[in-house]
Amino acid sequence: MHLRLHTALIGCLLLVASACSRSESYTLRCAIDTDLADIKTAYLADYETQQYIDSVNVQESEIVFTGKTPQPRLAVVIIGSSQTLCVLERGTVMVDVDKSIVGGTPLNDRLWELQRCCHNSQLRNELEGCYYAYLAAETSMEREMLAQQFDSISLLISQANVACAEQCYNENKDNIVGAYALHMMASESDMDYLHFDDLMREATPTVSGFKHNRDLLLHLQATDRTSAGKPYADLQGVDFATGQTALLSQLIDGHIAVVDFWASWCAPCRHTISNFLLDLHARYAERGVVFVGIDVWDQPDAHRKATEQLGITYPQLVDTTEAHTATTTYGIDAIPQLVVIDRDGTIAARDLQGNQIEPLLEKLLNPAS
Repeated sequence: MHLRLHTALIGCLLLVASACSRSESYTLRCAIDTDLADIKTAYLADYETQQYIDSVNVQESEIVFTGKTPQPRLAVVIIGSSQTLCVLERGTVMVDVDKSIVGGTPLNDRLWELQRCCHNSQLRNELEGCYYAYLAAETSMEREMLAQQFDSISLLISQANVACAEQCYNENKDNIVGAYALHMMASESDMDYLHFDDLMREATPTVSGFKHNRDLLLHLQATDRTSAGKPYADLQGVDFATGQTALLSQLIDGHIAVVDFWASWCAPCRHTISNFLLDLHARYAERGVVFVGIDVWDQPDAHRKATEQLGITYPQLVDTTEAHTATTTYGIDAIPQLVVIDRDGTIAARDLQGNQIEPLLEKLLNPAS
């Protein structure tokens, strides 16, 4: 009796193991264009970690990846400069690299539905036409009109993408495609921290555990904590003038302050400094306004050279941390980022354009007027 029971249990375990093994296996068949035929190697990378999973030699018009995954996950097929998003899951996944089409399994079919929904060819053609018209424009008035048109079309594309992503998320809240859709929805709509936090609290573990969603939540939280009306966050870095460790609070010291997050390689940053900050510093320093540059994502020699070329004389705090503490603390993912701080340490405004600083400084310097 015991022997038969033992044998039966072993049989069940073997069946379970076999089923688990089958559920983990995937085959990824990728059709490639003849233009990519001279590429020697194709790679498969994990979308979340950006680590390579596999590589194969490119020999014919089709390449095949095979492997196992503990649960469905997003991956990227990389052939030269071409990158195609797909889902690794049980079954045979079909990928057309040239057209960025995926399918063949349930989640890949859903991912393609999202991508197809977002690909509004009419709006994208209008955007491209507007861009080339801007480059060919001969007058500033024409360029300004086309720039506004470009922004309007871009907004329409973003709104359409958000609608597609929201529908996809509502239909896929329990899987990795839904996790990807939520991230797209939040990013494209500039969703605020509280809204996204509510969605993450209600989300399934697959969605809330998605690395891009967790990173976005931290980013939005940092942005919220350093938004207008909140106390500024102090930063530590290297004082460019002395080479010693210094704090932002030591440089501000209770003054109205304009803080510019920038880098030497950033053309818009250099434009903002040359066309606005240097002049503003020359006129407002004598009125007690402090200007501080926060050098981020940069190299020391490049920063030194740019500072000399631009003729910057106000203090510079260099973020040398590997974790990019300055931009992480303020939730910054693009530069230049201009932040104005009032005397009491409250952030008066952030995300400013160069031409918005002077009116704000006048308001802070003359609160009664």
